[in-house]
Amino acid sequence: MQQSEIFDFYWPVAEEGYAIQFEMVREINGHNEPSLERWPVLVPVNLSRNRPSRRYAPLSEEPALFRVFAELPSDLTEEGSDKKILAFANQYGHLGGGTEVELIDHRPGMFFADALMGAVMWTGWADEIWGIKRAVALWDLIEDGGDDALATLIHLDPGGHVLYRSDGTEMRLTRDPRQDHLDEPLDLRYFAGIAMRQFVDTHMSGPGHEHTLHPVLTWNPESGRSEARYIPGSLISALWLQFIQAVDGRKRYAKCQAPRCGRWFELDPGSNRADKLYCSSACKMRAYRARRKQNESTDAVDASRSLV
Repeated sequence: MQQSEIFDFYWPVAEEGYAIQFEMVREINGHNEPSLERWPVLVPVNLSRNRPSRRYAPLSEEPALFRVFAELPSDLTEEGSDKKILAFANQYGHLGGGTEVELIDHRPGMFFADALMGAVMWTGWADEIWGIKRAVALWDLIEDGGDDALATLIHLDPGGHVLYRSDGTEMRLTRDPRQDHLDEPLDLRYFAGIAMRQFVDTHMSGPGHEHTLHPVLTWNPESGRSEARYIPGSLISALWLQFIQAVDGRKRYAKCQAPRCGRWFELDPGSNRADKLYCSSACKMRAYRARRKQNESTDAVDASRSLV
């Protein structure tokens, strides 16, 4: 059985899309009392319980979705960040998990009970993007031998502690200070792996991620027996799980080079990145036609110049 087959996970996407609204919410920052301020929240355009939605299987249909998510801007002040995150939500759905909040009706004491599923704090998106973006970057450096770049992230402080520093964030990677071998170079990949694990642990053990995998028994008609399946509790939990699987399997990915595609896809084991530039036969043919059209255009220009 393939590793991805042990996870049985489907996720809804509101067909009418999502929007960013300023709302009063409950359970913001872990407090039980409703917030009296209005916060930016990503919500379904249609807040009714029976809003039309489609369901898809993220872990099987989108094997590199965590990489798509990691490319989103984590700085919400960045120009165009709202459009990029909304485009992701409209295609793949809300994050769920600990980022969800309950919207408060404009009438005192009333709640949009039906809006609970799918209302996500805008800052919750930024936090999750930032975490997975840093974890993926560390993994890429570890796998690609980026020691020079790792040396800018992993440091030994004067007290003997090994630290991870990036964009104003600092994490201690050793419980106790190093007492000996201080003059020896740090094992950058080892400590980068610890930093990566801390990102995973912090996000997977945070609010809404506890017990993120629900074990179930499912009847498999092909094998004629019941089999174990594990269901992630939310899309963001599934994205972190997909990343963990990728690290464990040392999977490699590439971006499709075909015009108007750019889709991330998983490389077959044993293949080189240069061996496969396109995610599908259709993209390969589209790229071929684009090159042929470009060559024909270049030949026509050269021919016209020769007549001058």
